[in-house]
Amino acid sequence: MSHPSTGHAGQAPVAHETRDLPSRPIVATIVIGVLITVGIFVLLYLLTAALEQQVQRSAPPPNPLAAAVPKEPPAPRLQPAPIKDLMELRAWEESQLQHYGWVDKANGIARIPIDRAMEILAEKGLPARPEERQR
Repeated sequence: MSHPSTGHAGQAPVAHETRDLPSRPIVATIVIGVLITVGIFVLLYLLTAALEQQVQRSAPPPNPLAAAVPKEPPAPRLQPAPIKDLMELRAWEESQLQHYGWVDKANGIARIPIDRAMEILAEKGLPARPEERQR
């Protein structure tokens, strides 16, 4: 068995590169790239600041009525928990459809479960309007 660097019998030994890449040009390229990138960011920041100042100088004065407009919209504002509110609304609607209760107790108007109302409607049918007289 032969050593990997010596090759087979009768062949020249396997050679490898004995020197490394020069590190100075690689480091210089990285440093120059970083400096150019930082320089571009600084130039963009200065350009943005100058343009912002120009926009503020050329903007018309604010309308005096703008101070009277409230900063926040009037209540009620956005719901903090809309999913929870929707679930509560659906539960309330379901209870209205499935349980007996008073709509107007003073006038004797009650609500009945929808299933029972459908049964009554199936038994008695819809109220019919009197037929119109022909002329």
